[in-house]
Amino acid sequence: MMNNRQNSCYRGCNSNGGSNQASLMRKIQEIDFSLYETVLYLDAYPRCRAALNYYHSLKKTRDALAAEYENAYGPITAFGNTSQGSWDWVNGPWPWHI
Repeated sequence: MMNNRQNSCYRGCNSNGGSNQASLMRKIQEIDFSLYETVLYLDAYPRCRAALNYYHSLKKTRDALAAEYENAYGPITAFGNTSQGSWDWVNGPWPWHI
């Protein structure tokens, strides 16, 4: 088990906003959970307009939060690497370390 000092390093040693970074990542994870649950529901009830509207609302929110996160802290996934000159995905911390 890691002590608090080691654990805090995974939350962003090299960033000044580690707690904001963790908070933003937590929001993204919560929305992702809701999105996956909504997708499962839509798989069973594909004609449910309310569920489809809810999915699109969640997706819009998730995209905005992900853009905010990636602009401030770097890619959430390897597919979020937008730099043409470097592979920023490896510059950490990894999203699961936050």
